Amino acid sequence: MKKKLNDFIESKGGKWAIFGTLGFLLFGIACFVVGYGIVDGWDAVIKWFSSKWAIMLYVFIGLWAIVIAWVVYIGKTRSDK
Repeated sequence: MKKKLNDFIESKGGKWAIFGTLGFLLFGIACFVVGYGIVDGWDAVIKWFSSKWAIMLYVFIGLWAIVIAWVVYIGKTRSDK
C-alpha cells in the first residue's frame, strides 16, 4: 500500500492530481471569501478571521501541517535505510 502511494506521488500524473486538488481547494476558498464579502460586507469577513472559530481553525490547520510534516519526515528516514 505504501509503495503504491509513493509510486503514485512520484509519477507525473500523481503530482498533477495533487497540485490540481490543492488549486481547486484554494480557488473554492477564495470564491467563498469573496462571496461572503460581497453579501455581508468586508467588515464581516475581517471580523470572522479574528473570531474564536477562526482561531480554532488556525490551530487545527497548524497541528495538521505538523502531523503531515512528521509523517513525511518519518517516511523519508525509513526509506533511506
